[in-house]
Amino acid sequence: MRFPSFLAIFLLVVTVTFDAVFALPFPNASNPPPRVPSVEELMEKHMIVRKDKALFYTGAIPLATRIAYQQATGLETMRDSWKEKSFIYPYRADQRVKSPFFYNASVAMAKMVTGKVHVLMPEDCPDSGRPTSAWHMYEWPYLQREGIEVIRVNVDKSGRVVGMKTIWPKGR
Repeated sequence: MRFPSFLAIFLLVVTVTFDAVFALPFPNASNPPPRVPSVEELMEKHMIVRKDKALFYTGAIPLATRIAYQQATGLETMRDSWKEKSFIYPYRADQRVKSPFFYNASVAMAKMVTGKVHVLMPEDCPDSGRPTSAWHMYEWPYLQREGIEVIRVNVDKSGRVVGMKTIWPKGR
């Protein structure tokens, strides 16, 4: 009696996996990549960033830490800023447009911020983040230029929040 149950579960898993994998469009010449929306289009049509609610993160921050910090503070990451949650699926699934899409989305979120923001960072990371990170390349410079208050939240190697301080504007 256990064999048919195992077989039924196995076939169900294979069928669901097959359907999920083949439901995504495969990149090829007859399947062009989706058009990447501009920063302005993302800001106007697809994203909402509430005042004093933005949470950025950079470096290897455990998902459980981000979720716990969000729950404790009510802050929102880019994932929470989409008017329609399914909007990002085609961009996340297609490697040809994933990086340009999330570059534009990062810039859009930084431009939409008002009030103050928090950024979760490994405690051994400089305020500007790692040189190849989205934080370092476009979010941090834009927030500095605009004079947005940035509160750094340090996270230790075990994923615990171990302190915070205002890192921009300096002297606050």
